[in-house]
Amino acid sequence: MSRFGDARWQRVAAWSGAALAWGSTIAAVVLEPARVALTTPPPQVGAATTQAPLPAQPASGLLVIRYQPDAPEVIQTVAPSPAPTAAALAAPSPAAPQPKSSGS
Repeated sequence: MSRFGDARWQRVAAWSGAALAWGSTIAAVVLEPARVALTTPPPQVGAATTQAPLPAQPASGLLVIRYQPDAPEVIQTVAPSPAPTAAALAAPSPAAPQPKSSGS
């Protein structure tokens, strides 16, 4: 005779299935950005692009044209601020203000 009854085996199977489903969902959500990054080709900077002529209009249905920009993406960088001069370093900094008591 089994140590567990049929109801207990059903509960164990249900909870195990739920745990596997949750684990699979979490793994899919966590790994999705990595999968997208692997399937997306890296952009080619400075590569010459040629535009193909427009295809002929089909007799029925839709004609889908993909837009591909000519100019590469511009990335702006911030220039570092100039180093302080010797005169600015030699000038004494103003003293911190003294705390005021409210008298209570």
